[in-house]
Amino acid sequence: MEFVKLAEEQRRFFNDNGYLVVPNVLSSEEVEQLTQASDRMIESSNSEVSYVQLRPGIVEEPAFHPLLACSPTVPLVVQ
Repeated sequence: MEFVKLAEEQRRFFNDNGYLVVPNVLSSEEVEQLTQASDRMIESSNSEVSYVQLRPGIVEEPAFHPLLACSPTVPLVVQ
């Protein structure tokens, strides 16, 4: 995995907003696959509440597996 250093501007943005946007990491095809997988997970949740906790399902969904070793983002999360 390639190390990507978190820029000070990114750190400030995360501290201020609680999230970080990393543009152009995923292709439009990857975004579509993840959207479809997310939609399937929500549809199969059988939940009547507005918030659904799906973390266990994410690790079981193959579409999400490449995100675990995504060089442009994983080092940023660790930092």
